[in-house]
Amino acid sequence: MDQQLEKTSQEIAKLAIQVAQTNKQVGGLTSRWGDFVENLIKPAAARLFQEKGIEVKSHLEVRDVKRFLETLERFKKAFPKRKHDRLYGAVAGIKIDERVNEYAIQEGLLLIQPAGDSVIIANSPDFKPRVW
Repeated sequence: MDQQLEKTSQEIAKLAIQVAQTNKQVGGLTSRWGDFVENLIKPAAARLFQEKGIEVKSHLEVRDVKRFLETLERFKKAFPKRKHDRLYGAVAGIKIDERVNEYAIQEGLLLIQPAGDSVIIANSPDFKPRVW
């Protein structure tokens, strides 16, 4: 009985190590996916904008949009030479929930979404972006 208990304990310890290794690998994959998405969208989006006010995520969430809005609010204070420039904000992502779309539009942000090997501005034609 003691032998069986020890064997089970060893197997559980091995399993715990395997789970930790798997978690680490999945975390690395998630990080690389985010880098891939940013590198895919940013170059195409840069062609659409002269000003770089773009937040890019693989899965864009409301909290990301809120954080980005705070950054836009602080931009001209951080760069006083740009205080007379017109600054537009844009958010981009591979996966954007409908409520995130609605919130971003309500806040005056442009929505950038993938379209083939490029990106498009997904706002309606009558949308008026907010100027910071």
